[in-house]
Amino acid sequence: MNKYFRSAVDRFNKKFKKESFISPISEKDVKIIEYIKVALEESPAYGGLIAILDEWKGIADEEILGNVENWLVETSGDDEEEGEEKEESKLEKMLKRPPIVVLNGERIQLQLIYSYAKYELYDDNGDFDSYCIKLNETPEEVKRIPLFANYLVKFYDEDLRDETIEKLDKWFKEFNTNILK
Repeated sequence: MNKYFRSAVDRFNKKFKKESFISPISEKDVKIIEYIKVALEESPAYGGLIAILDEWKGIADEEILGNVENWLVETSGDDEEEGEEKEESKLEKMLKRPPIVVLNGERIQLQLIYSYAKYELYDDNGDFDSYCIKLNETPEEVKRIPLFANYLVKFYDEDLRDETIEKLDKWFKEFNTNILK
């Protein structure tokens, strides 16, 4: 068993003995990964993937995911002849990551932003607090609430907020979203 999995399961079981919690890494999860690893060990072609799985839960999930994606891309074209112009594979298209935008230090996937607008925030006394960009303005009565619904990204400088709105316009245009005014 992967030592990182064993350690994570043991730490979770020590901290939370109640049955009401859903374990992020259960004994069954560990068994599933063990069986997959044993199946992969049957073929030497999967050595790189096995090495990645051995590090799972020992390094950040994002890094593991990136390593698996890179391994898939690197090994997906092994059957093609050298010099042959490669068409982008279905796998490569699938693995393309959505762009992430940085809004005043907060990283958000561009595809999770459906709308954005300038907004000013005032305190309970009616005094100005900060300039904001309001993401995904959503009325309360909607049935499906998007991620980042009515989310405020605060700015203490109006010019910085306005520059960020311009960048959002540019990013949406770059990723084939028409902005109609």
